[in-house]
Amino acid sequence: MCKSLLGRQKGKISWTGHGFRQCQLELMYEVPNVGMVTTTDAGSEKFIHPPYKIKVGERLAYWAPGKTYGKEGFLYAGPFYKSCQLKGNVVEITFENGNEGLIPGKPKTGKDSNW
Repeated sequence: MCKSLLGRQKGKISWTGHGFRQCQLELMYEVPNVGMVTTTDAGSEKFIHPPYKIKVGERLAYWAPGKTYGKEGFLYAGPFYKSCQLKGNVVEITFENGNEGLIPGKPKTGKDSNW
């Protein structure tokens, strides 16, 4: 499925940022004992490797006790999209690991305020 998320640029195959993260997510569900944490706020939009390694390491350090060993009382991963359902003119989205609720914020938009 990841092949469908590849982009083309000047005749070469290239990854899009969202496509790359989607493939990582798919692999996380297929490969046992593999985890994934959000790092987009810990680095740069242009580089895959965030410069703040300690912050990333701290987040990953929660994965093993939370997911692998079932320890409770802390969040070990951000919410992952699970499903959506259209109810009239409202879309209800369900997440895994969203038990604590999502923090509302202003969505990112382009300069013209369009998605």
